[in-house]
Amino acid sequence: MQHLQKSFSHQGQDMILNELFREISIGSYLEIGAYQPTYINNTYAMYLNGWRGVCIDGNNSFAEDWKSLRPEDIFVNCFVSDIKKDIELYSFSGLVGEIPKETMNSIHKETAENYAKKFKPEEVKKEKITTVPINDLLEEYWKNRELHLLCIDVEGSESDILKGIDFNIYMPGVIMVEIKNFNFSCSLDDSLVQFLYGLGYKLVAKTMLDAFFVHPDKKYLSWIPKQMIS
Repeated sequence: MQHLQKSFSHQGQDMILNELFREISIGSYLEIGAYQPTYINNTYAMYLNGWRGVCIDGNNSFAEDWKSLRPEDIFVNCFVSDIKKDIELYSFSGLVGEIPKETMNSIHKETAENYAKKFKPEEVKKEKITTVPINDLLEEYWKNRELHLLCIDVEGSESDILKGIDFNIYMPGVIMVEIKNFNFSCSLDDSLVQFLYGLGYKLVAKTMLDAFFVHPDKKYLSWIPKQMIS
């Protein structure tokens, strides 16, 4: 029993991350779509182990909790995309089972409209917001330092964010990104997998929701067997 680890993630994602970063005692993370600081959170276990980073969410109601529960992290209230643009945010209220519907809030039009079909009109709110370019955030917080982990869970806009990154300057060691309806038998047909493979990343793990990509050039990931990432 003494070897049991507590997971704060929805599907044990933080335990996978702990294994991937076995060679690092303290590192840094950027979590986009961070949600709450402890509940269903993928980096809280890392925070407890000394890691620090920047956590971003479009829901400003979480700001005080982040300040009190994770005071050494930076919480940024904004919506992220590839470029600055005015866009429509779909917000949802209530619960799906035990999960708050606000986890489904989205600025990705197709995803948001599909979600909206599941709700009553009074449970859907639309408003105009302005996005922050991903490279602006990286320039502000990760200039001339290593970003070990990038987590993205933004209900449909993951590809926009990734394709907006200047990977010639910023090359996270591990990228954890939500990819739903993933088919292992034809994984290389997925457009996001193709994009990251083109940058040298390799897929090494998957939960029902999230995919884990590593960059073999990072020395702290050299423990991963070459057969897995060749």
